[in-house]
Amino acid sequence: MTGKIKFYKADKHFGFIVEDSTLKDIFFHSSELLNNYVPRIFEKVKYEVGSFKNMKIATKIEKLIN
Repeated sequence: MTGKIKFYKADKHFGFIVEDSTLKDIFFHSSELLNNYVPRIFEKVKYEVGSFKNMKIATKIEKLIN
């Protein structure tokens, strides 16, 4: 899956990605960021979809290189 970072609150360790395919928000926790990636708003990312407590979440998040 791909999307763009919509929001990231570093001190709270969470954020949201807008999915390219659905334009819906998907939650992520900073523990799912790979390779010491620090997200910035509007950056393009790739990720996998998982679940936590019956909620859809983004996992294995990486910055997409153009």
